[in-house]
Amino acid sequence: MQEFNNGLRAGLEYKLAYEKYPNISTAIHESHYQQESELEFRMRAEYVLSKILSENEPASTIVIVSHGGMIMRLYQAFLKLPVGSNVKLITGDAGIHDWSIEDGQQFINYSNFPHFYRIKLTPSNIAAEAEVAAKK
Repeated sequence: MQEFNNGLRAGLEYKLAYEKYPNISTAIHESHYQQESELEFRMRAEYVLSKILSENEPASTIVIVSHGGMIMRLYQAFLKLPVGSNVKLITGDAGIHDWSIEDGQQFINYSNFPHFYRIKLTPSNIAAEAEVAAKK
């Protein structure tokens, strides 16, 4: 899933992007520089999570590969935090997160597990790690 759509800043070196397009305080429904708004970003996460949960069996193992910002929004959606909540969940650039739903209760079994310390990341390893996590 795509990270935050940063509009005209996309592809620019970090320092230049913020010199040319400085941060502007906005309401969550507003955006500047052809970016998506914070509200649009959160709604993408809400939509994807709803679709994933409704299209899979409750006992399914589901693997999501995405960027840290989207993972954080998925956490907010999973935990049903209010849109615009100031609760931030640090997800980092690479990690494995294990969530489950049992009898209608939502669990975060572990968060930001640093997989890169013990495995070489390949598509087959990602699937194997997800299978191991699902059995825990």
